[in-house]
Amino acid sequence: MGFDLLNELQYQFGTKGALAGETQKDASTGKYEPTLLQRTLGITSGQLESAAETGEFRRFEDDSPVAQDAKRYGVTYTKADMDNLGGLQDRIDKEKFMRENRDILTSLGYTGDVSKYTSKGGLAGAIRTQREANERQTSQRQAIDAHYTPTAIDERMTRDRRYYDQQKANAQLRLDTLEATARGERREDMRYNERLEREAKKDRRAAMQNLVAGLASLGAAFAV
Repeated sequence: MGFDLLNELQYQFGTKGALAGETQKDASTGKYEPTLLQRTLGITSGQLESAAETGEFRRFEDDSPVAQDAKRYGVTYTKADMDNLGGLQDRIDKEKFMRENRDILTSLGYTGDVSKYTSKGGLAGAIRTQREANERQTSQRQAIDAHYTPTAIDERMTRDRRYYDQQKANAQLRLDTLEATARGERREDMRYNERLEREAKKDRRAAMQNLVAGLASLGAAFAV
């Protein structure tokens, strides 16, 4: 019981004040120096130092926005961070950036494991790559959508009709040209055949005339 009472007295008259931040360092030594009563109760400078650091850490945990941000973003910290709040803030800022940008990466449609990105540069690169992929998909989708709009369909049908009509006209022109050429060749053949026929008739008449003349000469010879 006496030991518990001593602990209570040490707390009430020593460490309680240090934990609450009420104890000040001695200006000449730069340490937490116990008072005469505290020395009597067995409180040392080291105990006061430890209690003051613990109190500072607890107040930091309870009241500091930095501590609240650290808890929010899962950044662990110790009493040593009380002397390097700038370094702690840097770690908080990094984790905040990583968490927010992992959320951005997921919101862009990334389906992989975002926790594998542990550096700002790697995460920023993944976001850029995902955005570029999304832009390509959007462009392709827009191109497909534009291809099947009523206006686009009508334009293609009109263009196709014009193309087929032109092809039909070209084919008809070729056919007409072939037929005209064939008719010309047939007329030429007919003229050629007619000329041959006339020449053949002429030859036959000459032959008959020669034959008749020969017979007449032969008859005249017999008559003498």
